[in-house]
Amino acid sequence: MSTKPCVVIKDACILFDLIDLDLLETFYLLEVTPVTTGFVVSEVLDETQAKLLAEGIKAGKLTVYNDGDVTKIIALSVEHVGLSFADCSVLELSFRVPGLILSADKSLRNEAKRRGLVVKGLLWVINQLFENGILSKEESLAKLEQYPLINPRTPKKDIQLLKDKINGL
Repeated sequence: MSTKPCVVIKDACILFDLIDLDLLETFYLLEVTPVTTGFVVSEVLDETQAKLLAEGIKAGKLTVYNDGDVTKIIALSVEHVGLSFADCSVLELSFRVPGLILSADKSLRNEAKRRGLVVKGLLWVINQLFENGILSKEESLAKLEQYPLINPRTPKKDIQLLKDKINGL
């Protein structure tokens, strides 16, 4: 495993947002090691999106763990009926592989925080891309403008706060 900090990608939604914002390849440029579970990858049903993920996996840009403890995953899913099996597989992976969880799912975010895990979202990704000089100010602001158009459940107040930060306000 790489010495880069680990980012455990929670849900297919984060992957969809990265793909829809044309940020997946850009995300891979961050100094992190993106990992996920086979259960999360299996949620990607769109052929184009699945192809993009497969390319990232084949190129070693995204590591997929298929070795989770199914008994623990089942126990987590019984304990937390609001979480999908894929959510629980990410929690289980987070116990084994230190790093932060990248998620847009409120139920998973709340449970992960309750367990003392670090959880970030897509705005964190955009901010990291900006702060690391991977995206320019203009590109970052454009992605923040696009985000609510591709995902209506975005945190609009937080988007505005990040826009203000990027603009130096």
